[in-house]
Amino acid sequence: MLALREIDRRYFDEDSPSRGLDRYVRAAVSPWIAAHGAVKGLRLIDRKPCPACTSRLGTHGAEGCDCQGTGEVFEETTHRIRFPPGVRAGQRLRLRGLGWPGRNGGEAGDLFVVVRIEV
Repeated sequence: MLALREIDRRYFDEDSPSRGLDRYVRAAVSPWIAAHGAVKGLRLIDRKPCPACTSRLGTHGAEGCDCQGTGEVFEETTHRIRFPPGVRAGQRLRLRGLGWPGRNGGEAGDLFVVVRIEV
């Protein structure tokens, strides 16, 4: 019976950590970068835990909070992405751990960058 309760708590409890969602974005590169490869900055809007809410465990919409009760705020960040030589249009690059953050301390999902070659 205790084993069943532990399984229920670990896998079905809403407070247990869960992995974040994967995220898909498109990035345009020049024909030169597609042929030779390069590191390029990619600007993204990231979700972060709301600092006002995380300081008060288990509350959402704390006073002075920017998240309006969601527990998350949005922040623009730039990630440096390495495009390998010979990248093709429509190719997906997988970047581990740069997707949406996990819930309750879970690991972040992956970021998939779909390549578009500028003409």
